[in-house]
Amino acid sequence: MHDDLYRELSWLLVNLIHTIDPSIVVIGGSAGRALKPHLSGIQEELKNWLLPETPMPGIAFAQLPDAAVLGAAMLMQYEMR
Repeated sequence: MHDDLYRELSWLLVNLIHTIDPSIVVIGGSAGRALKPHLSGIQEELKNWLLPETPMPGIAFAQLPDAAVLGAAMLMQYEMR
């Protein structure tokens, strides 16, 4: 089961990494809480999918329980300026 999880999540992340080239990927909400114990497995699988010379971004998990909602509110506040 974990191998499938690592592969599917890594495939999603590698597409984002190759598209937007982030220096860090933050996973939040219940997904972040569920995936946090599996960070090393996810990173190992991600190395298999990244194109050569693509830097590995940091992977972090949101620290606040409502990080997505707060981030959306902050973005809206920024856009309204």
